Amino acid sequence: MKIGLIGQYSTTVEAVRALQQAGHTVEVFAPQSASAAFSKFGINNLVANVRYFDSIQSEETLNLFKHHAPEAILSVVFGGKIPQEIVDLAPAGAYNFHPAKLPEFRSGNAWFWPIRMGAETSALTIHRLSQQWDSGNVVWEKEFPLGGCDTQGIYVERVNALVPEFIREWSYVLETRNFPEKVQDESLAVYYPKIKFRDIMIDWTETSASISNLVKACNPYHFAQTILKGSVFEVVEASVTDVPSKEAALIRVENDRLYVGTADFDIEIKVVKFFEFGTFSAKRVLNLYVLSSGDRAKNLASDPAVADILDEVIQ
Repeated sequence: MKIGLIGQYSTTVEAVRALQQAGHTVEVFAPQSASAAFSKFGINNLVANVRYFDSIQSEETLNLFKHHAPEAILSVVFGGKIPQEIVDLAPAGAYNFHPAKLPEFRSGNAWFWPIRMGAETSALTIHRLSQQWDSGNVVWEKEFPLGGCDTQGIYVERVNALVPEFIREWSYVLETRNFPEKVQDESLAVYYPKIKFRDIMIDWTETSASISNLVKACNPYHFAQTILKGSVFEVVEASVTDVPSKEAALIRVENDRLYVGTADFDIEIKVVKFFEFGTFSAKRVLNLYVLSSGDRAKNLASDPAVADILDEVIQ
């Protein structure tokens, strides 16, 4: 079968490889703006030509799809809404790969939110494309566990490792067009927005578990941020302790270890990034930077200096 695959990331490359191994002909379509990064992921090792477009909404792109006439269309980690005119071109259907459970995690940042919300399991999902984000009928899904130490980076690699078998299985059923189709339960649907700068700023009045989830969900692409003694730090690694907090944001230094109070239990900050100087263990930070018990951490979002960027989307 001739499949038109739309995407631009490493997961897209894994899907192309899986479809080729299953015996399909794959035409790859990608935004021109992503061409350099897409090449680094190795797409040119798999296909002779990628059909680049400036806008998925343009008449030129529609004609590009008409010319190559894919029997089925699969979007794999592509951030744009695909017009109905393109969806309707595929006689075997148009589908979207989503790296999280549906309808519980509808989002353009599905790598981030399951970890941020403390989910213990996630899923690979393929659903029919529709004009409402992530809402089409689910035709193929596979659940997988999330570990307590999983970061966003680990999540991405876990998905990429599962994609080849998952996509091959879906493609075999695609040929029969006899999917175990499931209508999404709208009462369970949650839409999570694209990540904004305010989403990665630590609010110490949250619970320790919530803050720990934020630190993991941000790592390694956009670390969780806080203010310590007037300077902005990015928290790379932290862990929840069993010590009840006296007060949210209250710093405790003990035996060269750095703790901060939350709504319930102290969190130990283990690794931080300091913009000007690099990445350090908490012990080294305490040696380089004067922090003492009784000092307070601060929510960066409350700083007037960043007010203008709080609602900017992180790319």
